[in-house]
Amino acid sequence: MTIQSNDLLYISRGGSGFKTEYSTIKGDILNEIHSGCHVGDTAPADPYEGDLWWNPDLQEMRVWVTSLTEGIVTTLGVRSGGSGYSAAEGVPVEGGHGDGLTVKLNVDGFGQISSAQVTTGGHGYKSGDVVIPVQGAASFGSLQITSVNSAPTGSWQVAGYNLSNLPEAT
Repeated sequence: MTIQSNDLLYISRGGSGFKTEYSTIKGDILNEIHSGCHVGDTAPADPYEGDLWWNPDLQEMRVWVTSLTEGIVTTLGVRSGGSGYSAAEGVPVEGGHGDGLTVKLNVDGFGQISSAQVTTGGHGYKSGDVVIPVQGAASFGSLQITSVNSAPTGSWQVAGYNLSNLPEAT
């Protein structure tokens, strides 16, 4: 579906809004698009908070929205070596305040964890959390999170509303 010159658009500003025909604001829209909005079928690389993207194929305006992901594990140490472990990467863990942490396990000749490194930092963890590597029949090994970090994450969100039941311009 393409926008027609007599289509009504809703403008919202400062808690109030009004409808206007597309043809009356087309020039302003085109000016804004060419000066501050990416136009194309694929999203722009390296977006910043508030960047705009018009996808003409989908007839969608999108905005880049960021949030802060906290509690990403950056380092951890061995609390207990346990037994029955084997060296592996991407081993999931249980426990702690977060979710999504995986680790690389280094083990000694007795199947005990000798050291561990973060492979995926997860989110929501706290420094001092104790986590248990989950690996087959291995048991009693534990790791303690020694530092966490925060990182911004973002996604393209459709910037639009259901325009079917809006009040007329006043």
